[in-house]
Amino acid sequence: PQLASYFALNDVAVTSFASPWFHTLFSWRFPQDLVFRIFDIFLREGFPVIFRLGIALLKERQSTIVSLDASEAFMFLQDPEQLLG
Repeated sequence: PQLASYFALNDVAVTSFASPWFHTLFSWRFPQDLVFRIFDIFLREGFPVIFRLGIALLKERQSTIVSLDASEAFMFLQDPEQLLG
């Protein structure tokens, strides 16, 4: 709820940063070893794992995201090195 409120208050559309994650199954700008692991799990469990991963990333970095202004948050969410910590 806190992150959803933050996105609504700052007019941050989830699709603006999450679409590349989902369209490419996280292969866009994510480290190759992580992408291989994601693909392995995806092939075993299907699409729900992709959404669970996206939610997990947002939950893990929620406190950082809400401390940033909208443009900083957008850049943070597009940078795998920062997002993955």
